[in-house]
This record gives sequence, C-alpha cells and structure tokens, in this order.
Amino acid sequence: MKTYLKSKIKSLAEEAKIIKREEQKWNIPFTIDNLKTVHPLYFSLREHRINVVRRECRLSNIAYGYLRGRSYKQIENKCYEAPNWERVAEIIRKFNYKAFPNMHTSEGRKAAYETLKDWSKREEVSKAA
Repeated sequence: MKTYLKSKIKSLAEEAKIIKREEQKWNIPFTIDNLKTVHPLYFSLREHRINVVRRECRLSNIAYGYLRGRSYKQIENKCYEAPNWERVAEIIRKFNYKAFPNMHTSEGRKAAYETLKDWSKREEVSKAA
C-alpha cells in the first residue's frame, strides 16, 4: 500500500507544477482605474497551490515516512508549524489499515493522534508497519 501513497505524493508534486504553469499564464498585469493589477484567477490558483496542494503533499510525505519506519526528524528536520496529526493519521489509515484500525471511533482517533505525537518527539523509531 505504500506504493499507492508514493504515487499520490508524485501526483501532488506534478499537480503543483501544472498549477504553477497555469499561474504564469494568468500573471498578466493590466490596469483598472489607473491601478496595476493581476487577473484574480492568478491569485486563486496560487492560493490553491500553496494552501491546499502543498499542505496535502507535506502531510502525505510525513505519513509515508511513518509507514517506512523513519523518525520524524529524518522527514522534517526543521519546521515552523506543527502538522495536522489527525489528517496524517487519516492518510496512514487509508494506505495501511492495520496501522490505526479504530479510526472510526473518537477513542481510536485520539489514540492515533497521541501515537503520532509521541512518534514525532522520539529520535529513532522502529518499523511502524
């Protein structure tokens, strides 16, 4: 199942490249009421690439590293914002059901969240899946 997650990561990377190319097509300055501006579609595409695609790619990479038995420090040595651990747990469960089998209950989600938080604080980790 890790192969499916790996292909998801690759497709997200390609999606970001495609969106960036489309951004450049709409990055054409024009004037409205003597003010230079850029087409609103440029900003919409940029916002989607940065706030949706980039975040999902980051979380997928963290999930992939967890499934491969990497430590969190090997995946993200320096970061300024904590990842959404609940979403990481969902991605892990989607691609490896055995990792967090009780995600359909609130206790299972909380246990998965705590497991990932503990994993992120450890320096070395054993094989998770």
